[in-house]
Amino acid sequence: MKSIGKCYKPVLLGMFALMLICGTTWAADKQISIGTASATGTYYPIGAAYAKVINDSVKGVYAVAEVTGGSVENMKLVSTGNADIGLANQMHFPIAVKGGAPFNKPITNLRALFPLSGKKYVMKHAYQVVVLQDSDIHSLLDLKGKKVGVGPAGSGTEVYTKRIFQSLGMTYKDITPRFSSYTESVMAMQDGNLDAMILHSAVPTGAVVELGSTRKIRLVNLKEETIEKVMKDWGFNRKTIPAGSYEWQKEDATTVVSAHHAIFVNKDMDPELAYKLTKAAMEHKERIWASNPAARNFDEYGVELGHLVLPPLHPGAIKFFKEFGVKIPDSVIPPEAK
Repeated sequence: MKSIGKCYKPVLLGMFALMLICGTTWAADKQISIGTASATGTYYPIGAAYAKVINDSVKGVYAVAEVTGGSVENMKLVSTGNADIGLANQMHFPIAVKGGAPFNKPITNLRALFPLSGKKYVMKHAYQVVVLQDSDIHSLLDLKGKKVGVGPAGSGTEVYTKRIFQSLGMTYKDITPRFSSYTESVMAMQDGNLDAMILHSAVPTGAVVELGSTRKIRLVNLKEETIEKVMKDWGFNRKTIPAGSYEWQKEDATTVVSAHHAIFVNKDMDPELAYKLTKAAMEHKERIWASNPAARNFDEYGVELGHLVLPPLHPGAIKFFKEFGVKIPDSVIPPEAK
């Protein structure tokens, strides 16, 4: 495993030590890390399930799912060799290639193993604003003057919140932002230290389920004019979160949804390892489906979506999909594989 960011090393070393104490036999020639997001978000259970699949089916490799700041941080970690695999919202990749905010410089060395999509399924996140049931917040503009959990700095949630605020003529100066993980935001909401928490995650999200088990909460509807503006400015799509998506949710909630999602690696990963990692995921995809409803039904045919697959596929992944008989669009083949 390549080096993890400083904040993750003590946790990972502690886990390794515990496994050794408990008598775990280490036969792995290579240890790899999977960058996910908050422990109560969508990516972490998916990454943890994928790690278990790798450990059970790829000989000589041991994988560990890591709690991180989410999509943007995962892309930076994998790009710099500080993580081996990452999960990210595909909307970030075109921005990263150009070096736009929140990336400090162009990132062009990321390659997909596979998208979290399938022949009849595309995983999408929903922008969720959660408040207590008796809150006076009924729109995004009502967040002005409030304490709001906007997600870790640089995370997908935080980046999208900044963009949506921009469409509304708002900035963080209008609120008291808290750059907290979903888990931290849940605790702050429970303690009365936050007025609202924002999540950009699949539905249902574990953090929202957890908060709803201890507090009466509701989702804030995005007003039609807000949705129209955000769709025009940033390419988001309209999204309805159906009533019943959460046990306490009695009515539909209107919001927006961003692009699709991918599991990716550095382009310098050994092609044979990338092949094995892709093969393992596809041959045991049902186990990953079971980790979170948002992951259900991705399959080998997701790559046929073409323009929806970002970044381009790793050559090792291409080898697997060709063997499987998938038609691979030219748009997902990287320069080094042409």
